[in-house]
Amino acid sequence: MKQLVLCYLFFFFLNTLTKIHSFFLPSQFHSSFCNTKQVLVIRSSDQKEGTASSSVEKQDGERLQLDRTKEERKIKQEEGGLLSQILDDIILSEDNMLSVDNSHDHIFDNTEKEYDQSDYEPSWRTQKLKLKSKRYNMLKEVTDLIEAREETAIERASSATNKLIEMNEDGDYKPIVQSFNLWLQAIAKTSTSQKKGEKAEAVLTEMKKHCAPTVISYTIAITAYTDFPQEAERLLFELLERQQTIDPSLVITSSITTDAVLHAWAEQGTEASAERARRILERLEQWKLSAADGLQNNLETTSHTYSIVMNAYSKTGNVQEVEAMLAKRIYEDEKLGEKMVDTVMYNVAIKAWALSKSPRAGSRATALLRQMKETGVKPDIITFNSVLSAWSKSSGHINAAEEAESVLKEMIVTSKETPSSLRPNTVSYNTVLHAWSQSPQPIAVPRASAMLEYMIRSQDPPPDIYSFTSVLNVLAKSKTYSDKALKARMLLDKLLELSQQKKELKPSVIAFNIVLNACAFSASFDEDAKKQALQVAVTTFSQLRSGSVKACAPDDVTYGNMIKAIANLVPKKSQQRGKLGMTIMRQCMEDGLVGEMVWKELPNCVSRKALESLLPQPLIEIIRRGGKSLELVDLPRSWRRNVKTKARRKLPSRKSKTRKEEPSVATTRSVIKGPRGISEASWTGKEL
Repeated sequence: MKQLVLCYLFFFFLNTLTKIHSFFLPSQFHSSFCNTKQVLVIRSSDQKEGTASSSVEKQDGERLQLDRTKEERKIKQEEGGLLSQILDDIILSEDNMLSVDNSHDHIFDNTEKEYDQSDYEPSWRTQKLKLKSKRYNMLKEVTDLIEAREETAIERASSATNKLIEMNEDGDYKPIVQSFNLWLQAIAKTSTSQKKGEKAEAVLTEMKKHCAPTVISYTIAITAYTDFPQEAERLLFELLERQQTIDPSLVITSSITTDAVLHAWAEQGTEASAERARRILERLEQWKLSAADGLQNNLETTSHTYSIVMNAYSKTGNVQEVEAMLAKRIYEDEKLGEKMVDTVMYNVAIKAWALSKSPRAGSRATALLRQMKETGVKPDIITFNSVLSAWSKSSGHINAAEEAESVLKEMIVTSKETPSSLRPNTVSYNTVLHAWSQSPQPIAVPRASAMLEYMIRSQDPPPDIYSFTSVLNVLAKSKTYSDKALKARMLLDKLLELSQQKKELKPSVIAFNIVLNACAFSASFDEDAKKQALQVAVTTFSQLRSGSVKACAPDDVTYGNMIKAIANLVPKKSQQRGKLGMTIMRQCMEDGLVGEMVWKELPNCVSRKALESLLPQPLIEIIRRGGKSLELVDLPRSWRRNVKTKARRKLPSRKSKTRKEEPSVATTRSVIKGPRGISEASWTGKEL
């Protein structure tokens, strides 16, 4: 009983002291003090009941008891029962009062261990993280420069690699292979030097001093030798030798490395380079068969590998060799039970016929398309477009355009049956339009016009500038439509109207030049048609030269076609003939666009005396002496300063005066196709 009274007095003293110091001590200390007392009570209560059998259960019970105790104390304090609270706290046995629960000590020990492992970072680890971050930033900068095709990437890659080498020498960080590969990649992709292959190989040699090159390293160095296939081939077989004798880890797991060498030879575009590519392919296959057991399956020759060699022959026009390689591979697939021949190989063969421009190109391409379907190889949009291209380039085949249109209809039917990427696109329709522009049939104009009208109306697919220029070419070549100049001008106006609605449909000077060409070759029609064509030519030329059409300005072909139109459409006896010719010539000289076509057509509409008035005195003396033919390059440089071509055209000497006059109506000799459109080479009138 004496002990209970002492305990009562002790706790009474504690509560009184707590109440007094609450006004002087910080709230944090006061809360800590009260919580300590509560924990002691809870521990004693838990030991008395004996319900917690483990440390986890005790912790949960303590939390619940603590919450319950807080609520009870709050109620008692509100009722003014401070003494009752103290009595409830001391109604405990002596053992429970004096016992101290040490079951929570492990919590503090674990917390201290966790702090040592997670919050504390040694200086060496921090330093390593800094080095990793620095390395990443250096290589990321080089990668961004390579993607942007900046030539400064080479210098930055060199600097970054050397820095990593210095880190390795100091024992701080070991340079990685990726840094050297980025250096090689920077040289291969950004350098414009002819010696970039040598530079890449020098980096490869330096790489061997610090770390072992990988297959990727050799592949990048090989791509740097694109213009020097001999060196690329040497590096490839050096890699294969190194794999067998020095470093067995240099395993070529894909055909990318070998394809890079074959591509370098194929890009040469000669018969000898194509033969060399095929011999390398045969050598690689022999190497694969004769290699050691552990290496024989590493070297691959895929369909893409064969396609590169086939494409090399395609560039030389050797279509027979292309088909022979395809037939051989089909036979080997049947013999070995493989299936290497795929859509890509067929596409190369079909494209080879398209490039050959043979009269048989369309029929052979169509036959290969049928063969694909029979053997289970699925054609794609490239296959059909290549067949269309073959028909459009089948010079001499009178029904080429109709056959191309039938292939286009087949595409439409196939795409409806199996909705896929086989749906004809703008390229498909443009290829058929080009076929009609090459067709001599009278139905070419209505068929091409109807196809373009469908594209404009349905927008499936939408037409582009090439669609319009192809139909304009059909009109310009027509010999049956007397109003072809007016029709061409109306189509040009339609193009200008649509270009206001669609920004991607930008008119070009080519369209204007073709309209002028259609006007120039309207000389075979009646006088009314000639007057109409001349009026269209003047209007079109004036609009182009005024600058009212954005991004369109006349070129040397524009002036050549305009002078040809004057020569063919204005009567010879008319005084306006010479005046118009001189006006156009002065404008041409002012713009610096006196080109080959202008110099050729000028004598047909301007008299010799008028022409001499334009020339400098030294050139006039040369003509009068008759000792030298005046060439285009002899003219003042300011006259031809803006001509993009470097073609020459001789000015006939005075002896040509004795030649018989040719009729003023142009008689076509050949068709010249160039990047600026179509122009028909002809001789009209008398040459100087």
